[in-house]
This record gives sequence, structure tokens and C-alpha cells, in this order.
Amino acid sequence: MAMVLALGIFFRCTHLDQKVYWRDEAFTSLRVSGFTVADVRQQLFDGHEIGKADLQLYQQLNAAKSWLDTVQSLVVEDSQHPPLYYLLARGWMQCFGSSVTAIRSLSALLGLLVLPSLYWLCLELFESALISGLAIALVAVSPFHILFAQEAREFVLWTVTTLLSSATLLRAMRVQKRLWWYLYPVVTVLGLYTFPLSGLVLLGHGLYVAVLEGWRLSKAMIAFLLAALAGLFAFLPWLLVMLNQAAKIHATTGWATVKTNPFLRLLETAFNTSRLFLDVDFGWYNPFTYIIPPLIGLLGYALYAFCRQAPLRVKLFILTLAGANAFTLMLLDLLLGGLRSTVPRYLIPYNLGIQLAVAYVLAAKMSHPHKRSQQWQQVTIVLVALGIISGASSWSAESWWHKYDNAYLPPISRMVNQAPQPLLLSDNVSDRSVGNLLSLSHRLSDHVRLRLATEAATLEPPDIRHQVFLLRPSDTLVSKLQQGKTYQLTQVYRLIQFWRRDRLPDSKA
Repeated sequence: MAMVLALGIFFRCTHLDQKVYWRDEAFTSLRVSGFTVADVRQQLFDGHEIGKADLQLYQQLNAAKSWLDTVQSLVVEDSQHPPLYYLLARGWMQCFGSSVTAIRSLSALLGLLVLPSLYWLCLELFESALISGLAIALVAVSPFHILFAQEAREFVLWTVTTLLSSATLLRAMRVQKRLWWYLYPVVTVLGLYTFPLSGLVLLGHGLYVAVLEGWRLSKAMIAFLLAALAGLFAFLPWLLVMLNQAAKIHATTGWATVKTNPFLRLLETAFNTSRLFLDVDFGWYNPFTYIIPPLIGLLGYALYAFCRQAPLRVKLFILTLAGANAFTLMLLDLLLGGLRSTVPRYLIPYNLGIQLAVAYVLAAKMSHPHKRSQQWQQVTIVLVALGIISGASSWSAESWWHKYDNAYLPPISRMVNQAPQPLLLSDNVSDRSVGNLLSLSHRLSDHVRLRLATEAATLEPPDIRHQVFLLRPSDTLVSKLQQGKTYQLTQVYRLIQFWRRDRLPDSKA
């Protein structure tokens, strides 16, 4: 156990600057620093030549920007993200600086807090040191939790608040003392001000209490309702902000409403669930790829055995915690279209529920006095080993699946940095494009120059001495640079729309 914990800590706290600081993390720095995307467009997209330092200026604390500016940035442009994590990150940056390592170290610390929070929840739920220890071992080396413990976003804090609110509820239900019912809405508010989907955690808790109390207005039910209403009332100010910015939120999260095949969504959700235990560079050449089907089968059996064997109180709590999260998102996808239920970071309560159920089944099988108990010990060792292998696989990687199209930024930056007198052009002012540029700035060399504009017409033709690159250019800019017989444009990475301008072999200087 000590070795597993040590490896979990090692994977979370080292190589913090190794993976690409991707678009959403760059937006974290932007919001924390009190700037907006509109600020970047207004100040930098005017066609004049800039360097990477100009982009990084908007990702660093500035004496002219206050804590209120941090909140205001979220209010006007990104209210789907409540301010708690961003204010916490601002205080952290004031103490330790604005570097990638500094801001990610906050997530690493929160990732370590997941483990004692999980242990407390397990003791309240299972009253078993064995199950608690197994759950800690599985989560300590879980590749999913390791990845998000190294990312400058609020999801690891959401994991902590989910665990703490769940443990506080179980404690309040068990001891029936006012102190714990007073603490529950406090932790619930922290969760809501971390991520709005904490409302689904509250829904799961409500279903648990209601079913356990037989849908009666018992003393425990009344206490829960009062605590839940207190928590929701405290979140009301930000909820009103979100309602006021509903159109902006819809535009920002439009990618999650793309219609997809329900069967494919189900397969993707199952695949993402397996990533809780195994996450390597999958491909036909990789033998670990062929472990995925039996691993999903094992998880399915574990959930079946859990539903059959676990005590009602334990079974009910985990199923409501995981189900309220996963089934609600699935229902929204079915009714409205979209792929919310396939986004792993939206399914943290579900993921925790799966891992708790697996820990229970493993402990029950290992403790049972029959010949197969040794086989289940081996299964446990294999699951932990798969997590360690996954952590080692992603530990030194420049990118991973959760960086999406920004996985191309490291090779792009190397190509640009190695070019003689490189010049990067872009006339795309979308949030995605601005985020890509902010992210890319962390990997560019000092000699790289950029020209950004809101329209291709305002960009002067590049000097002949420059090696020119384009990031998400408009059709107008592409056509403008393809004129004549001197140069040709090559699309190097289609997904992120990165182009390179090359001189034709028969052209004259």
C-alpha cells in the first residue's frame, strides 16, 4: 500500500510542466489574471507584430487587475464556470507565481486531498478498513485522477467537494447532530461554486435520503431538505448570473450538443469507464488495447455482484451518486441530442461510484473463505498494476487524450521554433483560436514573431525573409497568401488547421 501511495503521489507531483498547457488551461490563467478574450482581441489582433511575451502577459497577474476582475471575467464570458477555483488559483498564483508548474501545483495538491477525503467517505459508507484501503489504492494510481490532478482546471476540486459532501451527509445521517447538518450545506455550496454539475450530486443525495427514509418527512428528511435549500439559496446569486448569460453558455458549450449515435455514445462511455483503470497509447500495435473488452466485462460483473451483495444502505448510496450524474446526462443527450455523457470530466461522481463499487466487490471476494479468494487477490494486483503502467505511460508524454486537438501544439511549436525567422499569422478571432494562441505561447521560442488580425485585409504581406506559418486562417487569408507563382501553402495539421508557406522550387528570390 505504501508503495502504491508513493507512486500515486509521484505521478501527481512531478513533470507538472511536461504536458502541453492546453487551450482550457490557458483560459484558466486568463480568467484568474482578470482578463477576457475580448481584451486579447482588442489589444493584440490589430495586425502589428508581437512576440510570445505579449500573449503571456494576459496569463499573468497584473497590479491593474483585482480579484473582482477575476470574477467579472467569468461573469461576462464564461459563467458556466463558477468562481471558487479561480479565486483559489489567484491566491495561489500570488504566492507561487504564474508559471505552468506553479498553477498546476495547486491541482496536484488538491489531487492529494482526494485520497484522505475518499478514505473518510469509505469509512462512513463501508465501516471497513480493507475496503477503504482498496479504494485508496485504486484511486491513487487511477490514470483518470492522475491526469486531472495535473491540469489547471477545477475538476480535481470538484472531486474533493463531491467526496466531502458525501461523507458529511453520511456522517449527519449516522450521528443525527446539528453540527453535521450545518456543515453539509457549507460543503454543498463549495461544490456548487466549483462546478454546476454538483447539483446532480445534490440530486443523488436527495434520492438516497428519500428512499432510505421511505419517502416520509422524517427528521432526517426534513434536516436534509433544510440543508439542501440553504445550499441552493447560497448558490442563487451565481445561478442568476448563469441564467442571464444563458445564450453565451449555450454558444460556448455548443460542441457538447452535437448529435451522435446513441449506441456509439454508450460504447464511448464504457470505454471511458475503463480508463479509470487502464489508459495507455491505444492502437492495434499495443497489446494493452486488447485488454479493454475483458476489463469492461470485469467492471460489468463487479457492478452486478455489487448490486446483489452490498447492503441496501451502501448499494443505494453509490447507485444514486453515480446514477443521478450519469443517467441525467444520458437522458439530456437522448432528449436534446449531444455527447455530454461521453465527456469524462462531467462524470466524476459516476467514476467515483464505479471505483467504490469495485473496491467493495474486491474486498468481499478476497475476504470470502473459498478457493477463489486468491484469484481475486490477483485480480486486485492486476488492476493496481494496470494503473501504475498507465501512469508511467502518460507521465513523460507531451500530451494525452484529454488535450484533444491541442495534442498537435508540441510538434507545431517545434516546427515553428526551428524555422529561420518564423512568422505566425492568424485572422481567426474565435474563442478557440485565441485559446490555441495563448496555449502555444508557452512553447514558442523568443525569436518567433506573430501577426494577428480580425480581418485578412489588415495583415501586411509577409517579408520574403520570413518562414510563414498560419494557425486557423480564414479562406481569405489562405487565398491572399497563395497568389502568385512564388509560394504554395501546405496544410500540415488539418484538425487544428495549421498551415506552412513554402517557396516553390522553380521560383526566384
